[in-house]
Amino acid sequence: MSSLDVAAYNLKGQVFCGATLDVATISVATAITTGLILLNPPGSGVKCILVDAGFAFQTVPGAVHNIGLALTPPRGTVPTTITSVQTCPIQSADGSGSPGKSVAKLYDAVTFVTPAVPVAVRWCFGAVWGSSVGVSPSRFIDTIDGAIVLVPGAAVSFVRVTTASVGMCSFTWIEVPV
Repeated sequence: MSSLDVAAYNLKGQVFCGATLDVATISVATAITTGLILLNPPGSGVKCILVDAGFAFQTVPGAVHNIGLALTPPRGTVPTTITSVQTCPIQSADGSGSPGKSVAKLYDAVTFVTPAVPVAVRWCFGAVWGSSVGVSPSRFIDTIDGAIVLVPGAAVSFVRVTTASVGMCSFTWIEVPV
């Protein structure tokens, strides 16, 4: 059981969530990253404590899939090419319907400047090959419970190996002062 009291942070307005609503293709760990990327901007003044990450397949897995999370070390500048997740802005997780006051940013494509490229740190999800619909799980949630923290300038993204993974991604996180 986690000692992270998400509800207490949520009552203070410090828990945020966001997801893709359009289908995303998760990339391998390279400077050009696609899928869903959570960036704690340089100079933000907060640390982002990851609560969970979720993934749901859009296409039937026709081969083995391995999906995880990758960390990008902190940089003093924002990545060069970014595409914002326009269809689903960051929301406060407190049920208020508020767009939230998160300092973190969500993107569905980022080009990181070398040497700050993503490095796989956690393998969370996978799907076995199936010859018919319904042979693989359709939704995955990794309860991270604070095991990954983003300092200002750092990012976390979905990453894959083997077959291209196509689906929807989500993150929930807590923001605390540095």
